[in-house]
Amino acid sequence: SMTAERIRELESIGFDWETRKADLASIWNERLEQSREFKVQFGHCLVPQGHSANPKLGQWVSTQRRNYRKNTEGKSSPMIEERIQELTEKQVTLTMRIHKLSKVTIAALPGPAAGAGLSIALACDLRVASENAFLMTAFVNIGLSGDYGGSWFLPRLIGLSKAKELYYTSERVKAQEAFDIGLVNKVFAQETFREDAFSYACKIANGPTNTLEKMKINLNRSDELSLEQSLHLEARHLLECSSGNEAKEAIAAFIEKRKPIFH
Repeated sequence: SMTAERIRELESIGFDWETRKADLASIWNERLEQSREFKVQFGHCLVPQGHSANPKLGQWVSTQRRNYRKNTEGKSSPMIEERIQELTEKQVTLTMRIHKLSKVTIAALPGPAAGAGLSIALACDLRVASENAFLMTAFVNIGLSGDYGGSWFLPRLIGLSKAKELYYTSERVKAQEAFDIGLVNKVFAQETFREDAFSYACKIANGPTNTLEKMKINLNRSDELSLEQSLHLEARHLLECSSGNEAKEAIAAFIEKRKPIFH
């Protein structure tokens, strides 16, 4: 994520907001495509750790500085409807894929998460933060209304009134306050953040993969379904799980008084 000051600095040398979003979407989609690598590291739990860990962003900034005038010379802006469609497709490709991914996703926030970076973190199932982290919507500071699903996820996490306050004021929310209002699930010490986040992810990743996937579907669809429809979906998934190997392993482990081993 980027601070408002950093964004203003980039805008001063010809910053193209949609181009940056396209590059971020490309980087995150590459990470999603590499989910097998995450599976090896974290079992069945995907843990994005922010944009700063990827050197492509630094390369992008350098390229943007060098090539801005060359790339924009003689080009006209696309029609507004075309730009709306293009940005919508980028957001759907990134945010929707994270939200509907079969694996549990955890956003690990070692530092500030602002703007689109916060929106992407909100798209994950869970969020863990370092004690020195803070979160802010940031959009109002740069005259933008927001994107990548932040206005959809935030009210569902902390309520509509508080979500409006954070969007309208761009107030910084420190890690402990974010935990108190339900914006993050865990706050870890800065010195041991990576180890603690990994341990938290492993605890979930070592669980029953198919069961976790069914749970995620139940919870993600709860907003769109009636109670009756939710009960029907739960019944279907429960019976599917009950006949699977994970339930058999759990029952065997209980009888044998040991911890179940799901994979």
